[in-house]
Amino acid sequence: MDKFILIKLDVFRRKLLKKKVFNFWLKFHCVFPLAEVFLVGGGVRDIFLSREIKDYDFVVRNISLRGLEAWLKKNGRVNLVGKNFGVFKFTPLEIQSRYSPWTKSKAKPPYGSGHLFNTFNPKSLTGFTPRGFGGEMIEIAMPRTEKSMGTGAYRDFKIRSNANLKIEEDLGRRDFTINAMAIDLFASRDKVFIDPFNGLKDLKNKLIMTVGKPEQRFNEDYSRLLRAIRFACQLDFEIEKKTWSSIKKLIPRLNKLNQSGDYLVPREIVGREFLKSLRAGFSRAIILWDKSGAFKILMPEILKMKKCPQPKEYHTEGDVWQHAMLALDKLSSPEFFAKFSASGGKKEFLKQDVSNELMVAAFFHDIGKPHTLARQNGRLTFYNHDQEGARLTQNICERLKLSSPEEVGIDIKKTTWLVRSHMIFSNNVKIMRPQTIAKYFFNADYPGIDLLKLHLVDALASILPPRKPNLTNFYSCLRRIKDLGLLKKKNQKVLAPLLNGHEIMKIFKIKPGPAVGRYLDILRKEQFLGHLKNRSSAEKFLRKLIAE
Repeated sequence: MDKFILIKLDVFRRKLLKKKVFNFWLKFHCVFPLAEVFLVGGGVRDIFLSREIKDYDFVVRNISLRGLEAWLKKNGRVNLVGKNFGVFKFTPLEIQSRYSPWTKSKAKPPYGSGHLFNTFNPKSLTGFTPRGFGGEMIEIAMPRTEKSMGTGAYRDFKIRSNANLKIEEDLGRRDFTINAMAIDLFASRDKVFIDPFNGLKDLKNKLIMTVGKPEQRFNEDYSRLLRAIRFACQLDFEIEKKTWSSIKKLIPRLNKLNQSGDYLVPREIVGREFLKSLRAGFSRAIILWDKSGAFKILMPEILKMKKCPQPKEYHTEGDVWQHAMLALDKLSSPEFFAKFSASGGKKEFLKQDVSNELMVAAFFHDIGKPHTLARQNGRLTFYNHDQEGARLTQNICERLKLSSPEEVGIDIKKTTWLVRSHMIFSNNVKIMRPQTIAKYFFNADYPGIDLLKLHLVDALASILPPRKPNLTNFYSCLRRIKDLGLLKKKNQKVLAPLLNGHEIMKIFKIKPGPAVGRYLDILRKEQFLGHLKNRSSAEKFLRKLIAE
């Protein structure tokens, strides 16, 4: 076997021995010695990329579905959502042993001299005892075949599980070669790695390639078109030539409807792939979505940023599209982290993270410019482009249901607010009233810190002659926030308001409306002046005010 494979498998073995889940598999194998257990999918891919394994997915052969289910129920907590397809979401009991199952015994290894885990001594399992649900959630499946129903709809397959199906056939139903590899936990060393579609070769060449013919694979499930782009962004891989050609050809089918008038690929799935790609690759994701034709069919509004001119006295970097791409890339630049300080030095005083709302707003913040472009006295103007941009941003976010995807979903209201508010820095920050500073940067309902960060990347991406950004307003705003005492000295975070709008409505039984906003403004002002120090004093003050 290839030396590279052996080294990676040895690293994997040592890591796996530290996982509680492997104690479960050891016990399982002693009871079912003829069963075969395979780690499959992204976990195998990540082993060879030296990445941390996030998902442990296993395929188990040579055991009946009923027998597997019974065993799992005895040894952990089973989610039966996918039972009909031979898939279990399983949390093993935290199996503890008075003895170590890993010994330096010189006895003949029980599973052959070449066994990957040949230091295992099954006799040591006699001391195993369960101790509550402390294990990691894993997916356990029977080998499966999938027959596409020919619609291209998301996961529209007829699935059949078969305990005796060869692992190679199970791997053959998967989307990309780099996801179609397996590791047999209890095979001899020369048979432990299964790679029927040369996924390891594609990993080494940094290629995304389908299992089988690209067009056929994508026609089975059109969401795979965007999934390929996402993997290219996450892994920094190229998409294989034929695979890329098929993506560009088939991408319009993402807008196909079924007989009920619903999208074959739900919009929340499209939104999830967009956000995951953007999070992984920033401008790389934008380039691939653009070149594939995905933007043209899913959010054509943004394409108007291309070739939309900007005043050269403020933007030597290029048109609105180039400016937006540069702003997005600045989120991961050394400048972004180094410049984020009140004094202009390198000492950071605010948390350096990039929220999904900030990420989307950074690319969308000037989306309204092409729609408001005008010329007055020989000058380019974009009056109210922030308001128009917020409207367009909201339309796109709602259309693609960007708030729906788990873990990566965004708060559309906050994202839209960021786009609408980004022009606040066009004013002279030094003469802003404290109430105005508070409205934008001292607000429990909106991400004022993200607005600061958005201004920073906007400024960094606005290249003035002689090729330098102007950060004067950014530093002025930081100083104003600090001088107004809006930062806790201990952890350098912006102070939270004493009461938010929801709390005011609940405590004083007030319906939503302008009055709530007025009360919030009054409380902020009193807090600035030092008249209110805590929640109880704010409640008492407001109760008296409302009674009057």
